[in-house]
Amino acid sequence: MEKINRRFLSTILVFAFFTMIFIGCGRKGGEPFSGPMNGLKRYPYRAMHLTYEFSGDARGDEELFVSDFGKYESRRTRSDMFSPEQTMAEDKGSITRGFDVYILDFLERSVLHERVQYLDSIYHLDANDIPTPQQYFESEMKKNFFAIVGTDMIDGKPATRWKQTDGDLTLWVWNCILLRKHIQMESKSIEMTIKTIDTLWTPDTTTFMIPQGFHAIESPKTVNAPATN
Repeated sequence: MEKINRRFLSTILVFAFFTMIFIGCGRKGGEPFSGPMNGLKRYPYRAMHLTYEFSGDARGDEELFVSDFGKYESRRTRSDMFSPEQTMAEDKGSITRGFDVYILDFLERSVLHERVQYLDSIYHLDANDIPTPQQYFESEMKKNFFAIVGTDMIDGKPATRWKQTDGDLTLWVWNCILLRKHIQMESKSIEMTIKTIDTLWTPDTTTFMIPQGFHAIESPKTVNAPATN
């Protein structure tokens, strides 16, 4: 039972930072790309502010801020995950600036910085090869073993239901925006559902800055997994 619960909590934490843009299949080796970045749009909106809430075997909330079509992104997830043995409190976040990703732990006041070579390569594609937000999103979903299994109405919007083919996660997405995610393992389940969508949010540059008082930590390996809704 303890092993199952640890696996369950570990799986939840991995996906607590699901950003809709996976960080995987990266370019290995070589020097970073140089030259100006292209106009890749990771989202169909120039700016937006989204809020979510957890239910099931978790309580908490998540906020996502996006600027310049996803070139800048800031996310914070505060949650309590429940199991028979314990309640696990988490307060984590991530900041993306182009291809630089910063993973924040607000409880430990620590920050991990990674230059993600995959995003670096995408932002340096030739202008004729730049995908649309929808093309990019669908490509990333399929590369990370998600398949479309249906469509449901979520908050009055027709959301495509994506199921993880080798896991327990289901996502509902509308116009490249995550509206709901659900994970089921044994007798436990956690769901995160959209509360508000504001596509008229006025970006504030301080939103994408590392908070004062955080200390840097080093990564044991290169990022090859989701950063993290």
